[in-house]
Amino acid sequence: MSDIAIREYIHTDIDEMRRLHQAFGDFIKDILPPEMYKFDAPAEGGFETWLAGTRQPDKRILVADLGDGRLAAYILGTVESEPGQQIAMWGYVDDLFVDEHHRRHGLGGRLMTEMEAWFKSRGCGAVGVDSWLANPEASKAYAAMGFLPDFTGFVREL
Repeated sequence: MSDIAIREYIHTDIDEMRRLHQAFGDFIKDILPPEMYKFDAPAEGGFETWLAGTRQPDKRILVADLGDGRLAAYILGTVESEPGQQIAMWGYVDDLFVDEHHRRHGLGGRLMTEMEAWFKSRGCGAVGVDSWLANPEASKAYAAMGFLPDFTGFVREL
């Protein structure tokens, strides 16, 4: 797996990114109960809207490139400001997804390391990431990367 390159997303990755984004959505649908999935279910045209929203200077997508036109994983990070806090600039990992055929080989960690370097270059003093309670494997992976549990979120329909 060390021959897999970590690099920035480029426009020619769009079909592979669409495939990974769909696989991420399918994964979420599989692990979440229906009453929770409705809060994360993609809308019609959701991928295009999501991708357009990533084209901002405070956001970055990195991919794990297999070298043959296929992608194995991606991470989306955002630099966020927390005025009035001791740590005023944070890096936030919006998405981290590794295709099921490439899990448990360190790709998530490699993507996280590269994203953290970018966060540091942007002045961030900490990084945060969320995970669904229904995804204990992700919680284990984040703990192995040195993340500490911080909070539990709650949602309800209005």
